[in-house]
Amino acid sequence: EERMTDSVSPLRIAAFSKQLMTMALQLPEKSAQAVLGLLVQVSKVHGRKISGLWNSEERRGEGRFDPLRGEASDPFATTCWEGELLRKHFSPKVRDAVGIVNRNIREAM
Repeated sequence: EERMTDSVSPLRIAAFSKQLMTMALQLPEKSAQAVLGLLVQVSKVHGRKISGLWNSEERRGEGRFDPLRGEASDPFATTCWEGELLRKHFSPKVRDAVGIVNRNIREAM
């Protein structure tokens, strides 16, 4: 029996994760915390599928990331550079959430 998480395409979950990181960078503190809370859950379940976004050595896309194209957005052509900025966020809760996401990704690798 196939698990529900196995049916999610790595391209889809990577594009979604990249969009969440981009949104978190633009949102007010409380909203950024909520978006990163969702990303914590995504990274817990799909960490292996999205780990390439956190490692610039694993970039394997063909071209440029286009967030408006869904699965065709080529999410692995980019990295989650937003995490580096969010690690220096003024809010300790935002910094903590980014740390948890990073830890989930490292554990999945």
